[in-house]
Amino acid sequence: MNNKVDISFTGRDHEYKNAPTFSWIKEGATAQAVFTCSVCGQKPITIEATLDKVNEYKKPGCIGSTEEGYTYYAFSAQLNSESPRYEYEFEVVLDPVPHKLDSDGICTNCKKPFVQVIFNRRTDGVLQQEFYSREENGGQVVIKDVAGNVVTANDIIAPTVPQQTGYEFIGWKFGEETDITSYAIAAKIYEALTSTDATTITVEPNYAPVAAQAQITVECVAGEVTLSTKSEQAAVGQSYPLKAEKTLQKDEKTYTFTCWANDKEGQTVLSTSEDFQIAISSNADKTIFAIYAEQGSATKPVEVKPIIMSDVYTSIVNGAYKLSFATTRAEIPEGYTLVDTGFLYGTKQSTFANMDITALEKALILGGTTENLKTQAVSGNAATNALTVNLGTAEANRNYWVCARGYLRYKKTDGTIITEYTDVIKTTYNKEAEKNNAGTSGNE
Repeated sequence: MNNKVDISFTGRDHEYKNAPTFSWIKEGATAQAVFTCSVCGQKPITIEATLDKVNEYKKPGCIGSTEEGYTYYAFSAQLNSESPRYEYEFEVVLDPVPHKLDSDGICTNCKKPFVQVIFNRRTDGVLQQEFYSREENGGQVVIKDVAGNVVTANDIIAPTVPQQTGYEFIGWKFGEETDITSYAIAAKIYEALTSTDATTITVEPNYAPVAAQAQITVECVAGEVTLSTKSEQAAVGQSYPLKAEKTLQKDEKTYTFTCWANDKEGQTVLSTSEDFQIAISSNADKTIFAIYAEQGSATKPVEVKPIIMSDVYTSIVNGAYKLSFATTRAEIPEGYTLVDTGFLYGTKQSTFANMDITALEKALILGGTTENLKTQAVSGNAATNALTVNLGTAEANRNYWVCARGYLRYKKTDGTIITEYTDVIKTTYNKEAEKNNAGTSGNE
């Protein structure tokens, strides 16, 4: 509301200027207005003011209309019973209001027909709305904006899509389509305006979760000597390729690649192949070591374990705490056939684990499956597999101990089955979350 008011008058030894906005009330009633003396700075005084309407109220025009809504008021004020009464007339201009359409597409204010095009937000609320009218001209449908200008598809502009943390915009959803570009959506809307009788056309942005990223650091080392280091981001749930140079030079010495390992000493060997892939299981930072040996130095044979526990990580999914274990197996020797890989595990609070955690750990070390242990086999030929233990939503469950070890079974041509085991991992959710400075990967 735009009040064209500049009121000044003098009473006794004081001059009072510029009345503030009134509280608009019923015609003929009184309102209070505060005036401040601009001469002496006297504390503002409150006077009674009567508002009298002097012409008929006119409804404000709708958005895009050239009509102005306005009304006139007469202001009457008296400082006290001895001072004269001052009269002042002012105009109130009413701001245009948005069109509000009924079920037939008729604006309830200006009574004109419109088509409403709404760009919704991802969550509740409208991002942008426009109003158009349809007119017949020589058998053709002509689209006009609220100002009466003819509109083409090029005149329909999609709004800038707000960024959503953890998501990326992949297109507008309209009808059955879910990935329409901002450029193409204009043509879709224009087609709907000209070829349908719809009174409301609604589109909304479509987002997809951004893949979680983990920082992978590759260190090339030879004992205490660091030959090179590089780090980059890798998408969780994807395989990350590793490629080692056969030889590296440093300080006029030559070093030869021996293996990939999870530790700097090369105790947990992942592979002896220069080309290798690891599965990125969580968003926890991870360091992989390329182990080298100085040429001419005495080196012990690299022991490649058939299967190792290559990663432990945490996540929170729908409020539930989850502890995951990943194994990586070596290539099956020539002449042997993979049977399966999997996990033996148990938790102190589980219904199937009635023994204490020490006895449970011993049973795991022995490699046996008992009523106190749970087994999960993994089908397929993947080199890396994962087990996820759901600990529930209770905060106390973050400190429950979990024991797990991976196994690998393969058989000879004569049918003999050989079983290999990883070391036993005994840990809690909190221990791993603290280790990784994470614990909240997944959908919270």
